[in-house]
Order: sequence, then structure tokens, then C-alpha cells
Amino acid sequence: MTAKPNSNRLSRDERWFAIKSLLLLQFVSIGVRLFGFSRVKHWFEQDAVRKSPAVQPLDQSLDTAVHLGALVRLANHRIEALNVTCVPESLSVWWLLQRRGIPAQLQFGLRKNAGQLDGHAWVTVGDRVVSGDPLLPQDFTPIDLAKRFS
Repeated sequence: MTAKPNSNRLSRDERWFAIKSLLLLQFVSIGVRLFGFSRVKHWFEQDAVRKSPAVQPLDQSLDTAVHLGALVRLANHRIEALNVTCVPESLSVWWLLQRRGIPAQLQFGLRKNAGQLDGHAWVTVGDRVVSGDPLLPQDFTPIDLAKRFS
């Protein structure tokens, strides 16, 4: 099992990936605001299909997916001024995994919190959450937005 990265112990490659992730997160966040989620997701799907290698077996790709998701999350939460929400973060992780041939799913969920409806997005590979808190599927009722945004 790959440990969650600590920003003080990142390798040179991990630091470079985190820096590129910051740029990607901003690009996706702005893109979703300007063009909408479904259009950005469609662009990413087209790109992933063109550039992705053959689908990796789940047992080989899970550790990579967990580590990559943790690096993107670390980059996003390290600089709070970015204010990138769960949707662009999850969409970024999903796209990065798709490009590597890792079979990732973008998940959405809802819950009632103090009388208010609260939504969240995360990424799974198999039944494992690789972007966000592993307890998200327990805290949120999954909804199938994939059909709506396909």
C-alpha cells in the first residue's frame, strides 16, 4: 500500500507533478466555470481516448491511482487560496487516471446536512476511493450523473 504523500518528503518527480497539478486544477476550475462541467468532461474524455494506453488491470493500477489522487489533493489543499472545489479536483484526477489507462469512475453524491442539500464529487477505482475521503460513499448517497453528463 502506498502511503499518503507528505509535502516535506516528496521526491523531485512528485514535486514536479504537484506543481503541474496546481496548474491543471486552475485550468479545470476556470474551464468548468466558463464552459460548464459536461463540456470540459467531454473534452477530457476525447483526449483520454486519444492518448490512453491499454486499460491496466485493477490490481496493478490501484496503488498508482491512490498515490496520484493523494498528490493532486495535497497540491490543491496546500494552497488554500486556489479555492478549487471537489468537482474540478475530481475531474482532474479522473482525467489523469484515464490517460494512464486506469479504469476510474467519477462519482457524485448528495446528503442532507442541517436541513440543506450538500453535494460532493470523488473518484473511485474499483470500489476504492482514490480522490477524497475514503468514507465519502458512506456519508453521501451516490447519484448517477454520468448519464446526464455523457
